[in-house]
Amino acid sequence: MKNTVYQKKSHKVLWSILIVLLIILAVFAAVFFAYFVQLDTNGTTPLNDSPAVIPMEFELDPGISYKHAVTDSYLFFYSAENIKIVNSSGKVEQDFNLPLSSPYLTSRGNYVLIADKGGRKAYLFHGAEQEMLFELPESIISASVNSKGCCVFVTKGESHKCSVSVLDQKGEEKFRWNSGGLYVLDADISDNSRDIAVSALNTSSGVLSSNIILFSIDKETPFTNDSFEDELFAAVRYSGTTLYCIGENKAYIYNGYGKQTGVVDYADRELLSYNTGGDALALVFAGSGLSIGASDVETYNVKGEMLGQFHSVQEAAFLDCRGGRIAVGSGRMVSILNTKCKEEFQISLDMDLLDFMFFRGEARAVGISASGAQFVAVSKN
Repeated sequence: MKNTVYQKKSHKVLWSILIVLLIILAVFAAVFFAYFVQLDTNGTTPLNDSPAVIPMEFELDPGISYKHAVTDSYLFFYSAENIKIVNSSGKVEQDFNLPLSSPYLTSRGNYVLIADKGGRKAYLFHGAEQEMLFELPESIISASVNSKGCCVFVTKGESHKCSVSVLDQKGEEKFRWNSGGLYVLDADISDNSRDIAVSALNTSSGVLSSNIILFSIDKETPFTNDSFEDELFAAVRYSGTTLYCIGENKAYIYNGYGKQTGVVDYADRELLSYNTGGDALALVFAGSGLSIGASDVETYNVKGEMLGQFHSVQEAAFLDCRGGRIAVGSGRMVSILNTKCKEEFQISLDMDLLDFMFFRGEARAVGISASGAQFVAVSKN
């Protein structure tokens, strides 16, 4: 009788030990799996290995170097020899030559402006159709278009260094400013077609300085003219009514009233690229020290306050923003981030990417390769 009770107690002990061991193994397996998922995806949701894609029904001509741009509805490929306009189904709607020796393309909304850099002609497209041919009195340095089809041109002057002019989609000149002794690096016009931003370089005093000059389209006198020593602003870009001035050492942010709202100091890091979307500025910096070959993506609000940072073990080859999403990556891998730089998921494509851009909203994009492109669904499986 005693032996039977002892056996029952022994069985209970063994079962208890077995249950504890199973629990420990389950916890260990969960931790082990989570650890390796974190290694594979940087703590994000699992890799989106097979996103839905729509391949283009054409290939780019071999031996020709194409550049590209997207509008809300079309994808443009362009070179000195050829222009191809592709619709959202991947079909070529237009394929023709333009007499441009050095094509320069800029887009916003559903408008594309193709200018001949160093020449005097520019072509405005709305959708896939040419809307206007501009013939300018001076050679073109740079150009930009807003979502309403209003265009701003920086041209080389004769008695003055540069001119900044604004022409509407019918070719009517709405604004013109001669820079005098200032050399204009870039200019942009906001989507309200009223505010104009100019980045200018001043060397007259023997000391390098730059000016950020803001105009209203109906006035000749600027409402803001800020000077910065030892700074060079290669780009000025509107996002809504917010202006981002991208310098060599810092980025300055202005509101629609011409007041400076924020400054982003690069802290002696090399800026690789930038993009704007919504109310955020995204910057990509080269890695340094032990992170050489890597890059850091950082986002900032209109006050210049950091929203988040994402570290990439490889140098980011492309960056794009749309709404509340950011796409960054290189090779065949794309990381989709939110505005706080938290990686939501990854996309892996079957081609080496030169670029990746959102198309018709933040749920769809286009991946560009050397031979063509694919439309991609930007969503988790």
